[in-house]
Amino acid sequence: MQDKSRALLYYILLISILYGPVVFFGKSLQPALYQPYGLLDAWPHGYDGRTPVNTFDIDLATPAYYEWPINKLVGDLYRKGEIPLWNPYQGGGVPLAAQYSTKAFFPYQVLEDLSPVWAWDFFMLGRMLTAGFFTYLFLSLLGLEFAPAFLGGLFYMFSGSFTWFINLEQFTNPAMMLPVHIYCLERLAKKNGARELAWTALSFGLVLLSGQPEMALYIIFLGGCYFFFRALAGGQGKALGRELFRYCSAATLGFALAAPLLMPFIEYTRHAYHLHQPGGVMGVVEPTQLYKALQIFTPFEISFSLNDPAVNIGLTPGGEFFPFKVFADNGMWDFLGGYTGITGLLLFASASVLVLRKKSVPFRPHMLFLMSFGAIIILKNLGVRPFLWIGLLPFFDQAWSQRWAGPVWVLCLSAAGGIAFHIITNHPAAAGGPAQAVKRRGSLWVATSAFLIVLSVYSVFVASNFLELRKMVEPALKGGLLELSGLLLKLNPYIGASMFAGIGVTILVLVASVIVLAYYLRNGKGIYGIIPLAGFELWWAMPRGYDNDWTLLKLFMIIPAMFLRPFLRWRSAGSPSRAS
Repeated sequence: MQDKSRALLYYILLISILYGPVVFFGKSLQPALYQPYGLLDAWPHGYDGRTPVNTFDIDLATPAYYEWPINKLVGDLYRKGEIPLWNPYQGGGVPLAAQYSTKAFFPYQVLEDLSPVWAWDFFMLGRMLTAGFFTYLFLSLLGLEFAPAFLGGLFYMFSGSFTWFINLEQFTNPAMMLPVHIYCLERLAKKNGARELAWTALSFGLVLLSGQPEMALYIIFLGGCYFFFRALAGGQGKALGRELFRYCSAATLGFALAAPLLMPFIEYTRHAYHLHQPGGVMGVVEPTQLYKALQIFTPFEISFSLNDPAVNIGLTPGGEFFPFKVFADNGMWDFLGGYTGITGLLLFASASVLVLRKKSVPFRPHMLFLMSFGAIIILKNLGVRPFLWIGLLPFFDQAWSQRWAGPVWVLCLSAAGGIAFHIITNHPAAAGGPAQAVKRRGSLWVATSAFLIVLSVYSVFVASNFLELRKMVEPALKGGLLELSGLLLKLNPYIGASMFAGIGVTILVLVASVIVLAYYLRNGKGIYGIIPLAGFELWWAMPRGYDNDWTLLKLFMIIPAMFLRPFLRWRSAGSPSRAS
């Protein structure tokens, strides 16, 4: 079986397992089912039997009350042979396609809107699959071996950009197109052909048609910077003008493809009232507070319990009880746009220590570029100057990057983690097996250094989080024992099942990953134990509909996840890098 087919099959199997209730048991991710009553005491129009997989920390407002009805309307208009330009059901009637986020001309979305309602769940999972597979294709095209390229795709497809936002389709459409666009740009950088130019132009057009304009801006920003980096890194400095002309040609053609959306959108914004005026403060407003950034590595830390006062009990049409949120509670992740977990950061730190002084290591520039770009976006979102000043640039002053730039930094860190894994597995000190392995002292130094680097970064976020919690408790301390007891009783389900369990699992995964790394550096095998650890960490963070008591039962999964002996037996391939 070819590597591409094998990767696609593995991704399909993983999605089928982790989202088994949806794939096999008739459950649904559709947001309109999370709020079954809405404005009427009935289920949504078009409901045909699938029951919801209730969850917490999923955006319930926009997908349920805006996107789901719009999708239905767009599909109905296309079936009637009409172009979806006007929505007669909103107010006295408003432009439809010109609102941009309706995604009315994006082919994938059009195909979903035309499909039966029950199939929409599989389109949601299809975005996840497409994102992971094209991340794999991109890394494979660079020359990474199967396992590192596969791991990079795994990081991205199960990141918070998809599990948190899985039914916010104006978000996941561009997030899906991001690795497609980067893959096409890499092909354009490698080959000087009309076919590559055409595919890149098509990717530009699809990014612009896919959903959120602020996301499209940051995706094209990353793509432009990456292509410029590739032109320089590829030794094409003398032909830089020619390379930029090819890029601009593809971009121009892509914008022309998206003109049926862009032209009415530009005209509409001139006459509509909105908060994204040119020269405004949208690009720098409301920086993410530092304590919220803990969820980049420990997203489970903000998993709110379902058994709180904001929860009601509903009945499915079959008479089955299920809990659902009364209010649309985004949690804190709305200020992050995703999460990656801690395994990728450890891989990057380990690879950096190994190749710190070796500039000739393959893919070292790619890893550093991706990690730096991702870090810049995160620092910008945290309000750190001068990175915050990106939000003062033209067009960027109209974009709120805290949410909408999420997939950009998530993909950067995911791809950088995959490249770091490749660098580690192909490092001369360990790739040749025990005979050429690093001495015990050297392997411990590398593993310890990487562990301390990651732990130091993580500790800053944990400390800021607990300082914020202390601010919450201080007023109750002044109010006496009774008030303090009431607050602790209220916070108990959240602190126990989410905060401490989440932080504990993250540290446990970090320690286990360091053990695998040290074992590999000493014995030349076992590095593939990182893959199930990364999968377990991402699985742990996926939103679910359990209350806090059921959530704690996930701890039992730590036992098989930590059973890494079979993986420690596997020797790294240690072969020269190759393109799949």
